[in-house]
Amino acid sequence: MSRKSQAIKPANVNAKTFAQIVGVSYPTVLKLIYSGELKSARIGNQHIIPLSTLTAMGLDVPADLTTTSTTGTNAKEVR
Repeated sequence: MSRKSQAIKPANVNAKTFAQIVGVSYPTVLKLIYSGELKSARIGNQHIIPLSTLTAMGLDVPADLTTTSTTGTNAKEVR
């Protein structure tokens, strides 16, 4: 069975990662979320922010956010 390795960019980041990317503090990101200026979803105890927010702000998504996924040839396609 052969495996293919491909880089995958995540669609979302947590609030701490978002703060690091944007260059502001974590409490500032939380204030923006709670004021409604920054949209997020709450999953467990984390605020998840779509990376599309970065592009909407005119910022680039850092290249180091990619992860490597290895899938076998028998993997089913998700639609």
